[in-house]
Amino acid sequence: MPDLITIAFIGLAGLGLALFWRGWRGRRIDNHPWCRKCRFDLKGVWPGAPRCPECGIDLERIDAVELGQRERRPVWAVAGAVLLLLCTVWLGLGVWRFVAPIDWTTYKPDWWLDRESRSADAGTAERALKELNARIGRGEVSGARVAGLVRHALALQADESAAWLEGWGDIVIHAWGKGALTNQQALDFAQRALTIALEPALPVVRQWEITSVAPGVTLQRTGAADLTLRLAPTAAAIGATELPIDPNETIELRVRRRGIAGSRSLQAPVIVEPGEYEIEVSWSVSLAPRTGTANAAVWDIHLAAPIKVIAPAEGAAELVMDQQSDEDLRACIDVQAIGLRWSEAPSGRSASSRVVVVVTIREAPIAARIQIAAWADQAARVVRQSQPPVVMPGRSYQWRHHLTNVQDGAASITVTIEPRLDAPSRSGGIFVVQGRQPPEPDSAPETEPFTADRIWFGGPIEFANVPIQWFDSIDDANLTGALRELATMPAGWNPLEEPQAGTEPP
Repeated sequence: MPDLITIAFIGLAGLGLALFWRGWRGRRIDNHPWCRKCRFDLKGVWPGAPRCPECGIDLERIDAVELGQRERRPVWAVAGAVLLLLCTVWLGLGVWRFVAPIDWTTYKPDWWLDRESRSADAGTAERALKELNARIGRGEVSGARVAGLVRHALALQADESAAWLEGWGDIVIHAWGKGALTNQQALDFAQRALTIALEPALPVVRQWEITSVAPGVTLQRTGAADLTLRLAPTAAAIGATELPIDPNETIELRVRRRGIAGSRSLQAPVIVEPGEYEIEVSWSVSLAPRTGTANAAVWDIHLAAPIKVIAPAEGAAELVMDQQSDEDLRACIDVQAIGLRWSEAPSGRSASSRVVVVVTIREAPIAARIQIAAWADQAARVVRQSQPPVVMPGRSYQWRHHLTNVQDGAASITVTIEPRLDAPSRSGGIFVVQGRQPPEPDSAPETEPFTADRIWFGGPIEFANVPIQWFDSIDDANLTGALRELATMPAGWNPLEEPQAGTEPP
């Protein structure tokens, strides 16, 4: 409700209006008839004369004659005008304080906002674009109007001399997320929005070291909405020497207004002679909105950057690529699996199927740190060693892993042996170490240090479609026999318990 002061000012405004009206209209000083047009005194002429003797107007008209002459009161008029003006200003300020916070843009029709979005005034255009983006997100803008806005936005993006507002980029991204862009429009926008360059971690590296390169992404003429950028390396080389590419080494980045978020490094071995080279990487680039179901824009790029290779450090291990090491290691690995399922859960256990995976390495041909991963139907928990165990040449090893929540009756599993150079913190998981035998052959292989002479830049070894032998009861005598054939088990070992650390069989 209006407060008392407002009511008082409204009353004073009415009083000022009345004073002004009375002063401006004036008071009547006689009762003579007067010609309303020329102010001629018609006393003795009207009524009777059909026309005014001064100006000739037809006096028979209803509004042609005015009775009585009035004299204005300037003091009253001025006082009323001043009072009315003061009250109007005060009330106007009150009304402004009430309506100023209202965003009238939300009430404007689409065609009005479309027109304002192309305004030369940046503030007006930004407000219109913000509202249009909100309406496009809610699906309230017609497809034809969205298509027109997208065409205008892409034309602005292509014109380097034109001023660019983030709202235009958001128009394209939101329309893209709604599936309103053609594949060519999405590709044009993506390629203009990003500039990608190759950035080596170090411009000078030593021979036989592992260096990192990353795609340096720069944003230009895009919007504030988030995008997902994926870069998958397809080829790499230092000079004329090709480098192996891990197909799982896809780099995923979150592209947003505040910058680029995500890991974006790719490891490369320096296996060339000292000198100056170019490190080259070919990428398959994919860019898509983080929301919506639109197809990604995909294109290929080839990036290069200079790199200088200097002599290796004294005592450094030689870095090599040796396919034979991969084949030798695969030939001595055996992977087997036994599945346990039951209609009723054992006491204290949840009712779920479990698979025991047994990995055996017979007379390892190399010294290595390895990591083991296994999964079934993409539903089971991936099992990894907390610390990569050390494998020594000429010795045999065996590990047991448990996979939980395996689909009942799954026919097979997949097991991957990932050689590791050091602790799991080193990314990539594709390094094997060849070195000298430890001084004490009988010491624990998990903790025994060794000296590397040569580092093999290899890759993960995958065992796909490993068949699972299923049993319905843990008390099944055949299960116990099968386990003893596969693994060395201590007396009373329960396959439902969590796996033990890797052990060397007698």
